[in-house]
Order: sequence, then C-alpha cells, then structure tokens
Amino acid sequence: MTIAESEITITPDPQILQVLTYLEMRPINSLCELIDNSIDALSTLPDDEASLIVIELPTRREVEDGTARVRVRDNGPGMTLAQVENSLRAGYSSKPRHGSLGLFGVGFNIATGKLGRLTRVVTARKDDDYAIETTIDLVSLKLSGNFKVKAAQIPKPEGLSHGTIVEIMQPWGSGNQNFGFMMKLISIGRPKTLSLLGRIYATILRQKRFRIIVGEDSVEPFHHCVWDDSRYVEHTKHGKIPAVYRFTNRVIHTYQKCAACGSAIPDGESQCPDIACRSTSTLTQEERINGWVGVQRFLDASHFGIDLIRNGRAIRTLEKEPFFIFQDPDTGDPIVDYPIDNREGRIIGEIHLDHVPVDPAKQSFEHSSPEWRRAVEFLRGRSSLQPGQPGADSNSSPIFKLYQGYRKVRTPGRRSMSMGKWLPGSNEPRALSKSELDELRKKFDSREPGYFDDTEWWKLVEQADQKPVTGLRKCPSCHLESPDGIEECPYCAHIFEGKACIDNNCGQIIGLSSVTCPHCGANQIPQIEEPWACRVCGNTNGTDDASCHICSHVRGTVNPVSKEGLQGPGHKDDSLSVAGLSITLASGTPSSPIDVTTYLTDGAIFSYHGDGSKTRLPSVRFAESDIEIYIDPKHPFFELAGVSFEQQVASETAAFLHTYYASQAAKYSAEHSVTKLTHEILNKYWPDNYSTAGVEAELESLFMSLRSHLADAVQDESSDVYTNLPQEEKTALASELVRRGRDVSELSEVKENGQFLHFLRPKGIVEIFRVNPKLFFDGKVWDITYAEIPTIDPIGGERLQAQIRNEQGSLLEIAAAYAEKGAENPREAELAKAACKLLWAKLGV
Repeated sequence: MTIAESEITITPDPQILQVLTYLEMRPINSLCELIDNSIDALSTLPDDEASLIVIELPTRREVEDGTARVRVRDNGPGMTLAQVENSLRAGYSSKPRHGSLGLFGVGFNIATGKLGRLTRVVTARKDDDYAIETTIDLVSLKLSGNFKVKAAQIPKPEGLSHGTIVEIMQPWGSGNQNFGFMMKLISIGRPKTLSLLGRIYATILRQKRFRIIVGEDSVEPFHHCVWDDSRYVEHTKHGKIPAVYRFTNRVIHTYQKCAACGSAIPDGESQCPDIACRSTSTLTQEERINGWVGVQRFLDASHFGIDLIRNGRAIRTLEKEPFFIFQDPDTGDPIVDYPIDNREGRIIGEIHLDHVPVDPAKQSFEHSSPEWRRAVEFLRGRSSLQPGQPGADSNSSPIFKLYQGYRKVRTPGRRSMSMGKWLPGSNEPRALSKSELDELRKKFDSREPGYFDDTEWWKLVEQADQKPVTGLRKCPSCHLESPDGIEECPYCAHIFEGKACIDNNCGQIIGLSSVTCPHCGANQIPQIEEPWACRVCGNTNGTDDASCHICSHVRGTVNPVSKEGLQGPGHKDDSLSVAGLSITLASGTPSSPIDVTTYLTDGAIFSYHGDGSKTRLPSVRFAESDIEIYIDPKHPFFELAGVSFEQQVASETAAFLHTYYASQAAKYSAEHSVTKLTHEILNKYWPDNYSTAGVEAELESLFMSLRSHLADAVQDESSDVYTNLPQEEKTALASELVRRGRDVSELSEVKENGQFLHFLRPKGIVEIFRVNPKLFFDGKVWDITYAEIPTIDPIGGERLQAQIRNEQGSLLEIAAAYAEKGAENPREAELAKAACKLLWAKLGV
C-alpha cells in the first residue's frame, strides 16, 4: 500500500537519456556500473558491519519471453528522496571528481538503459519505517517529453531494513539498437561472470570489507601469480633488478587548481583561468600512483600486461599497447618492444590511477588527458624499452628496468628467473613443459601452500642451476673425492672443467658454467646476435642492421597491414559496424551472426614488398570468429569509383561469407555470388545506399535535438520568440499540439516556458533562425563562437558573423526542406544527409 507519492526530476531530456544508452559498453561492465554504486554506498558503513552485494541474473528463456530481470541489491545505508533524485540524474555525483567508483550518474544511465527499457529503484534507511520506490520507463519518458518520474513511499520490502535494490526489466526488442544486450550479459555464463568480477574488483575483495554474491556463489578475488618481492636477477649494466617494483602514494606531479571551480591554474598564474570564475583561491593538487609492476612466474602468449585500476575497479586488464608498443617520434610507426624474442610475455602489474579521467561508460581511460600521459611516462619512460634506442640510456622507469632484466628466457635458472629441470644425459636444463606449468598453475589457483606463495616454484628455478650428481671423482691437487659433475673441487678450489675468462685482460681459468668471473667480475655470457626478418617486407637483415635495407623500417616495426599495425591512429566507426550481422543465404537459411567492426584509419594503408616497392590499399579485412575491417578514408578509390564506405564494408564482408559458405555454390552457383551477398548486406543494414529510406529518420532526429536545445536557449525570451513567428507557423503549431492529444488551451503555457518548440515544424525553426540567429550560437544550440566575434576582430567581425549565419542558415533550410517534402531520389537523399551531418557536427552536448 502506497504511503505517499511525489515527483522527482531526472534531467537530461528523455531524448538525450535514450541516446546515452547507445554508447558502447561491454555487457559485464553494465553489471559493474550497478555494483559500483553499491560499493560506494557500502563504503560509508562502519568496518565492523557486514557489507553484502547480491546479484540475480535471469535465465535465457526469461530473456527470450521478455520476463527477464537483472537485480542488484545491497545492504548499504539507503537514500533519502533528495538523494534518489540526484542519483538518477545523468552526470550527477555527490563525490569529488576522484572520490568514488560510480554513484549512479552517466554510467548508471548507460548501463540500465542498455539492459532494458524499465528500471526500478527501491531504497530504505534504517531509521525510516518506509522505503522509496521509483521507476524509469525510457519509452514512456521519450513519448511524453517529460523530465519527471513518480517516487512513492511504500512499506519496506521483506528483508530490506536498509539498503538499495536496482532492477532492470523488459529487455529491448528487435527494433532497438540495444536488442540482445541483456542476452549477451547472461550468455557469459555463471563461472565466467564470477571470474570476471573477481578480476575487476580484486583489490577491493582482497580487503574483505565487501562480499559480492552472484546467485548463490561468492565472487573470489583474483590473485596474480607473481614472484615474491625478495627475488631478483643480476644485470651487467643495471645491477640487481627486483622481481617486483611497488609504489605507495608515489607523487608523480603537483599543480595548482582553483578552489572554487576545480580548473587547473597554469604555472606562474595566481588566478583561475575560467572567465566565469576568476577566483584567486587555490589548492595544491597531487597526482599519486599506487600499485606494483613485476614478473609473472610463467610465460604466456596473452596473459601478461598491466591491470589499470580506478578507485578499486579494474577499468582495463592485461593492458599492453601503452606500455609495450612505442610510437616512433619521427614516423609515428608503432614499434613492438615486448615481447620480441618470442610471442610470450610475463611482465604484469596492478596500477591504481584514481586521478586519471575515464570515459563516461568507464570502458577506458582518456588517453588524450595529461594525467594519463604523465602516468604512462612514469611507468615506462619516454623512450623505447629496447636498449640502444634514442633516449634509452636515461630511462629509469620500472617497466624499462624489468624489461632489461626479464625480457629474455633462453636457459632456465636464476639468471633468467625461470624454472627448468635436467634430463638424463643432457648438458643443459630444459624448460618445463606446458602440462607441467598447467599443473603448477592449478595448485596456485587452489591456494596450495608453497604453490600459492612461490616457495615450490623457486625450488624449480634453483633446480635448473644444479646439474645432478652422478658419481665421485678424485681431485688431482688435493686427492680428495668430490661428486662427479661439479666444476670446482669443494676442498681446494681446483677447477675440474674450466674456461678462460672472457675478458682478455683477466684470462683466469674459471668454472665452465660461471656467469661472472670471480677474479674480475666480468660477465661470461656472450651476447649472441642473430639475423632478423623485417616484419614489414619480410627481408632478412644482418645482425648489426638497425633498420631494414629494403624498406628502411626500424627493427621491430610492426607490419602496417597486420591487425597489430593497424591498431594505432584511427577510430572505430559505429555507423559502419554491425553487431550480429546475418543475411539470408542462397539456400534460404540465415547465416550465423557475426560482429563486423570497422575502423577508419588516420593515415594511408601501405603494403610493402620485398623489392622495396609499396602499394596503397583502400581497405584490409581480418576474419576469425568475427570480422574487423580497416578503411583508408582518403584512398582515391572511393572518390574515383564512387564507392561508399558502406559498400566497401558490405563487399569485404560478402567476400568472407562467400568463402565461408563455399558449399552453397555446389547447388546454388548463380545465386551464391559476392555481388548478390553484397546486395543483401547493403539492402538490410544500409538501405540508404539503394533508396532514400533512412534520411527521414536522420532529419527527424536532427530537428528533435534542435528543438530540445532551442527550448533550453530561449528561456525568458520564449514569449517574444513565439510572437515573432509567422501566422502560418503558429497555425501549424496549434494543429500539431492537437494531433498529439494535447488541448489548445495549453498553448498559453507552452509558449511561456519554451515547450512550444517541441511542436514546431522544421520550417518554423528556420523562421526563428532568420529573426534571432544569436539563439543558435555560443553553445546554446551549436558550439560555434558568434557573439564575441566583433570583439575579437573589430574590423572583419561583422562580415565573419554574416558568413557564419549564411552557412548555417543554408544548411538549416536544406534540412528543413527535405524534412517536410522528403527526398525523392538518392541524389537528394545524399544532399539531405550531408546537411544533416554538418549540422550535427557542431551541435552542443
């Protein structure tokens, strides 16, 4: 029974709220957003109070029949009505910038909106005798254009003395961009979900302040299989290099910021640079790093890299590129630093970057931010990790040192800190087999003493340095017997099996396996250099060649047409990517769904040949279980041949499907063709390439956003803006008001508060622009500077303002014309789309 009911405001506009749900987010991270909010709430409880987060996931059948519910419940302190209202506002946070994991806000809106259309929040506080319930229905909000939702006081649900429950229901149907997202989440499976959450929240779970339960299973924290802090190797140049470098509150940068608005204050300045603030009150801000980097006890082809953590949540795990791939400062080419001796690595770490900003969906850190660049520089330095490269001599970063000490694993033993064993008759130890390593890892995962710590592992390192004793031999100097196989008499130090010190100035006879000379300290392991093959053109180069003498690329440069080489400058294009692409084959059966991801490169794509020549390619395709396509958008092929990017993606995908389903050709040779498959893909996923379909939706979306921005911009001028409309537009506005089921009597209210703009046709927007263009610039609608131009340029300012008005006005007229009459042919459709694209480009957030 409801006790009381009220309304709360959940800005932004429902249209923007739904657009947020289209941002990219991995399914497991949608669950993490809900967990983050619970952890933030639980962190306020006393340490002696049990903190619990319980997650309930639906079954596949429940998702398919639409009855699914994702539920996250905590026993935190609960929220007041005001806190509920603030929590559901996209972008709101009650904590400082670096103070918490989530606290609802943008990430919460993205996560819940991707999972389903309906979100229910129930929260209760210990001292209250009621709970607060509110429900967000994205579809209803969008249709109503209303910012408000109901919040009711209800009796506390059974078992909820205090805490918060978040439930997401009604997974999206096939017509929505987020269709299948909830299914992807549950398809991860219970064991994998437990493992992923244990990895993501490892540092928090290890503190044992919180418990996370999925169904009936506890999430156990992940532990890195790293060597003990006491282990180290000796390096000729760098001396003792420990297996682990740890940092506790390491200050890597200090700067001044405004105490009023938080803006950074440039060195030498004493006043806030923000014109709207100009405060002289400052605070000292420190950028601190916590965590460690070290060496894993085993080599692995993929399980190495750095876990990057923000406020206890791993945003990225096993991150490699920022730390192990170096951008050549002269050419911009990516150079792989690690691993280069084989395809396996073992440098790992956990680094807490609480001060580095992340994207709204917490998928990654903002790599363009100065905080990120300073953190990476501290960890890996400014140079390549490879010795001998420019700047390497002055690089003293922890990852650089680990690279020098642990990059190569040639012979097992203490020198390389790798495990091995001696086989009968062998002259050197052999590395452990994969099955032997797998057994050790199982014991580590089971937390067996001696295997969870590195005691038993270290015995296998020492074992590799000790050749088994096979008998006794008599020393010719002291005539005492010693174990056969040792190089030096333990009684008189006579050398049984020796060699001359590698240093010609020394020349002393030392043990055959001596790593360093006991007389002069010289390193006895000669550096073996071998010819290397260029990864770009395939040419074999000499040992001393620093760069390929055919294509001139530096040693270690990645092949620019490999997936690794193309993952540098460029960006993913969502409009050219399709999740779960499936078409009807010649046999009438659907193809298996595959994800097609398309990237537009910032530079040209060149394939290099063994004769030194190169060929520029319009696109490159990689196909395994899914497809990745890289397109050079400036390749002349697209302009000269009139081929669109959509057509190229469809063609590349069709070529893959034609080969993958080659058996279709035996029975349907005429219909199973690349051309037919290309047509099917374009017709289903990019119909605008064949017709004018799709343009209307783009135009409708554009003017919907323009109306929303303009309604916020008019404010006190709303009545005047309405008055200046031509009578024709006022009449059309009233008709639209009635068509949407509203009463004409509401016209007086909506023209005063600016909401009449939501009922205005595109031509009416053009009329407002003609009369009052200043309402559209300076961030009100478009992020284009306008009002200050005459101040910036007193001579040519008015002329520049007129130019801006004409350009934006012309685009607006084109878009409005086609929005009302429709595009009659593909050429008109292209013109309308181009105007749309240009108008969207400067639209404010």
